[in-house]
Amino acid sequence: MNNIKQELESIKIPTELHESSKLGVRKAKLEQPKRRFKNPLVAAAMISVLAFGSLLSPSVQATIEELFSFNQVEESSQSYIGWTWGGTAGDDSTTYSSVDKIESQFSLNIPFPEKLLVAEENAKSKEYTVNTEDGKFVSYNYVLRTKDGMFRVSATNVSKEKPEFLADTARETAIEKKVSINGVSGTLIGIYDMNGYHVYIEQEDWKIVVSGFADSLDGGSAAPEITEEEIINIAESIN
Repeated sequence: MNNIKQELESIKIPTELHESSKLGVRKAKLEQPKRRFKNPLVAAAMISVLAFGSLLSPSVQATIEELFSFNQVEESSQSYIGWTWGGTAGDDSTTYSSVDKIESQFSLNIPFPEKLLVAEENAKSKEYTVNTEDGKFVSYNYVLRTKDGMFRVSATNVSKEKPEFLADTARETAIEKKVSINGVSGTLIGIYDMNGYHVYIEQEDWKIVVSGFADSLDGGSAAPEITEEEIINIAESIN
């Protein structure tokens, strides 16, 4: 066997034939079927997604995959953060004086942060609004105005949709991270150029957003910072 192998290896292949063989192999590789997108729009979309994803840092990519998306704006532009929430508006709204009144009217146990109830004692204003559809409860919105900030709670046990958070920020990144609220996974959302946060959690059948942003009524002094720990503590006080 070794003698045969040596004899084969000793045979000289003409240069023209050798080059022709290599060209044949290359041609065969080029002619192999390639995976193509039948729909050119799908192909373009795939290319756009891949190109866009490669330009983003992991922290920014996470915001695209989760609840939050933001636009980077010029330093001189006004920063903004808020949300839209489908299926929570209803066809009518009514204001109430307390959580107890809402619970009595709709025979519901309303999840609400106890810490904000305590803060009502020294608050500048408060407002409870309930959205209804054909007279049935859809969602509630709560606004508490203190000397140093604005706090909000929005919740629904009807809508199947999650809120979509939107922001305009002069920074390159925003804040979106998982937090634990009494053992339940929640999401903390914010931007670096505003003093405050949103927390989104799901508790049993309820979807809840708790928000707190510093906003001093005294134009001559800055409002105290609202920390991540503070807004998480408020969310943890939900009954």
